[in-house]
Amino acid sequence: MRLIVGTLFQVVISFLSLFVLLKHFLPSNYYVDLLSHFSVIYLILAILSLVFTLVAKNKKWIVPGCFLVIYFSLSLWPYFSDQPELSTGMACTELSIFQVNLDESNPDPDQFMDVLKGLQPQLVYLSGVTPDSDQSLKQFKKNYKHVVSRPSRGQAGDLLLSKFPLQNIDKLKSNFVLSVDLMLADDFVLKFFGLSLPTPVDISYSQSRDQELRLVSRWARNSARPVIVVGELNTTTFAHSYEPLSRFTSLTNASYGRGLVSTWPHSLASGSLTKYLALPLAQTLVHRSLVVTEHKVVEQKLSDHMGLFTKVEIPCDLY
Repeated sequence: MRLIVGTLFQVVISFLSLFVLLKHFLPSNYYVDLLSHFSVIYLILAILSLVFTLVAKNKKWIVPGCFLVIYFSLSLWPYFSDQPELSTGMACTELSIFQVNLDESNPDPDQFMDVLKGLQPQLVYLSGVTPDSDQSLKQFKKNYKHVVSRPSRGQAGDLLLSKFPLQNIDKLKSNFVLSVDLMLADDFVLKFFGLSLPTPVDISYSQSRDQELRLVSRWARNSARPVIVVGELNTTTFAHSYEPLSRFTSLTNASYGRGLVSTWPHSLASGSLTKYLALPLAQTLVHRSLVVTEHKVVEQKLSDHMGLFTKVEIPCDLY
């Protein structure tokens, strides 16, 4: 039995070592990018493998085991090491955002209303909205003065509800990105991008998602105004496809310093331990000049995806 377990962990170490090599030499490969999302599971497997090799005193496998534990720990480090910024006390405006991917489901209107009453968000971004779900949510749309309803691919679309005036709606003409100027004050505007990117079920969908991420990265770099990006990215910070947002923009992930904020599937993401097996597909990124004071999952089940609630302070020196 011990021999079988030892062989199994050696196979695990060999697979993870090969994956790390491929990730660095073929980072944009569809299958490598797809496998990159499961870094938490790989870390767990690497730790178990290392513990067994230490107990078995199998020196040949200790060094690669240690390397893999360190490698995957570093990929998770920002979620647990970066300290969230605290309120500066010098904020002129606070913006609260709720987002969820309805995934073409039809949520219970009363439950949805209870969620919004508890959170009181000033901005609501919904993706995966069907004509039926848009109709069933009609009653709470009355609570928001500014509404953008946009049909998109097939039956699913986007719905944006705002307490603040909106301008330059959807000027970028993307099928997967809703862009608006958010008028927080007469003399201050935020650029908002709501993303509902293709699910990478095959290579063509993956390429389409990657192209949209590169476009958002370019638009964010070229924006004269601070940028907020929310929505279903259908990638994770562990994958190469995420790099256009992390390396080439002034955006920071609102989850950093708050632990792994996983959103899909709901059945795993809602558990205290199983959430580490779920994926953080929905994300919020904000310009580094803005201060994220709260970022959390919304546990009420509105679809197979967890909702996200974020509070952002806009410092007075930006006005």
